[in-house]
Amino acid sequence: MTWKELSINPTESFSSLAFDPETPGTLYVCSYYRPLRKSTDSGQTWTDIYLPDNYLATQISVDPHTLPSSYLGLSVIGGYGAGGVLKSSSGGLNWTHMDWRE
Repeated sequence: MTWKELSINPTESFSSLAFDPETPGTLYVCSYYRPLRKSTDSGQTWTDIYLPDNYLATQISVDPHTLPSSYLGLSVIGGYGAGGVLKSSSGGLNWTHMDWRE
């Protein structure tokens, strides 16, 4: 395995990185101060994914058993209110807030 610098600002802090095991080149990255980002070309370019209700993604996981399901650990912008978990079954296009009983 070799490592290569990606086209993201190197001064940003990142909290989580995930890849889609069925779609080579698809990556997701969480940053403490920016929207969730997705790349479909191995990190050459990135698209911001804005989440509902002023959430900021702090952790991401792609479920290899129920693709294309992804899960986000959340905090609230500004630090007020509760965080939670969002789930996407659309490759990050749409997100729903999960009830803790699910």
